[in-house]
Amino acid sequence: MKERTYYLIEHRNLVGKKEVDERYYLFHDGKWIRDNHSIILGYLMGYDETEDSFYRIGNTEIMDQIHVIPETEANKIMAKQVIEYLRNKWEEDFKEDYQKWQKNLGWPAKYVETRCVLYGEQVIFYPDDIGVSGDCWGEGFMELKQKEIEKDLREIGATNIVSYGFLD
Repeated sequence: MKERTYYLIEHRNLVGKKEVDERYYLFHDGKWIRDNHSIILGYLMGYDETEDSFYRIGNTEIMDQIHVIPETEANKIMAKQVIEYLRNKWEEDFKEDYQKWQKNLGWPAKYVETRCVLYGEQVIFYPDDIGVSGDCWGEGFMELKQKEIEKDLREIGATNIVSYGFLD
């Protein structure tokens, strides 16, 4: 019986997989996309695009850059990449609203966090993860944005999403 195989292209910090149907996929921006440009196969075969002779295939330096990894390691790397992607997204998405919030403070809060499971990893997000201060006003702002944060987490495939926070 064929099994799914996970790969890591080290210098690109890129996770890939080969499905049981022999199709290759790359993990990019929180989702699997078909490897239509045969990037994984290129590394496995040692394809050197800079070479213009018959030595183009079989370059061991290229082949040494890809490794088979266990699914648990792939999940950890993917979770880390998605967390970084979401942090950047939220910081950008919430920047203008946070500036308005700081000029006309809403409400203070404390112990604000959002927890979830992402690719098998337990993750906790705090105010500084969305680009705001960790004081009671930043926590109040995060509490305001928790529904948007939860929506983004659901869309990216997170489970067991729970948000906490108390008015101060």
